[in-house]
Amino acid sequence: MRAAILALGLAVMAAPLAAQTGPQTCARMKSEDRLGPLSEAQCQCNYSVANQVLDADIRALLFDAWYSGNDNMAKVEQLRPRHRVRREMLQLRDAIKKYCS
Repeated sequence: MRAAILALGLAVMAAPLAAQTGPQTCARMKSEDRLGPLSEAQCQCNYSVANQVLDADIRALLFDAWYSGNDNMAKVEQLRPRHRVRREMLQLRDAIKKYCS
């Protein structure tokens, strides 16, 4: 039951973000000076890789954090199974190194 509620919450949260694209997200991050050392092109590459590598629940939380600046780490840590989240984040890191560096 708890998992169903969490999944529903993520689906509701992801719905408004579905309209946001990588370029829109990265442009917003740039305008709010949240890109750090990344260029806008690197940000868009990272977005594209994350879109391909991550499951929908993790992707929704990550893209929400990137677009809005929300800290979603507590929500990410609640996702189960934990090894799946860790594995996907490592895959994301490796794919970004490979394709976006």
